[in-house]
Amino acid sequence: MSGSTIPPLVAAFYTLAGFRPFESAGPSPHPLRLRIEAAARAGYSGIGVDCVDLAASVAEYGHAGIKAMLADNGLDFFEVEGLGDWFAAGAAREASDVVRRNVLMAAERIGVSHVKLTGNVVGRSVPAATMRAEFARFCANAADAGTRATLEMVGISDIADLETARFVIGDTATRNGGLCADIWHFQRGGVPYSGLADMWGMVGWVELDDGRSSDYGSVISAQLDERRLPGEGDFDMAGFLAAIGNAGYAGGMGVEILSNEMRALSLDEAAQRSFAAARGQLEKHAARTSA
Repeated sequence: MSGSTIPPLVAAFYTLAGFRPFESAGPSPHPLRLRIEAAARAGYSGIGVDCVDLAASVAEYGHAGIKAMLADNGLDFFEVEGLGDWFAAGAAREASDVVRRNVLMAAERIGVSHVKLTGNVVGRSVPAATMRAEFARFCANAADAGTRATLEMVGISDIADLETARFVIGDTATRNGGLCADIWHFQRGGVPYSGLADMWGMVGWVELDDGRSSDYGSVISAQLDERRLPGEGDFDMAGFLAAIGNAGYAGGMGVEILSNEMRALSLDEAAQRSFAAARGQLEKHAARTSA
């Protein structure tokens, strides 16, 4: 496999955000302009923001300003994540819908490659049938705005396995919905990569990171503070990349590193080290598959 076939990489929000989730609601202390420029210098093809960071950045630069910064730096992917309560009702849903409108407006005016959603992570259970109906509704809204939705299987959410994710995604995969497959939640959630064989055509985004394969410390601390760069942990990167390919996925990939070490680096160091590590793993995979 030649270098030209290696998928483009996107710096996921928390890779360059510079703060720990749950300790701050954001936005990033690093202006979006600086993050975009650092990502581009490192070789990334895109960057991510969350909903709070998106709102702050729109207030600072405007939609047109963000679109111009992305274009000027050659970034083709702009990911948005962090929309909560998209599946809720009542006051929580009303607040969520305000954020939804802001995100979809950004999709129309800036161009958003995809919106990344997760299930409920705050301890209350939401029926899978409700999730399925609301995910389809969100996908319809996203299509009208010119973007798509990916649903991340997260070990600490109520969408923690592929069976539930496949049910919630439903037939939106034939339009503009799909699975966000992060190696962390497979490896640390005990979800076999082989299950991706039943997700043919349903994978809509992929995220790379690494870590210890065995349990240690608290689940939250491991997930937020101890991720490692691709190739620097115990995860079966080769097996994961092969499984993703066998599921029919050949698109871009995000690099999502949440760690105390990464947060202590400068923007350029964080961008360059994360890009080089992920790119190195993809080059190894390309060499294996072309041999």
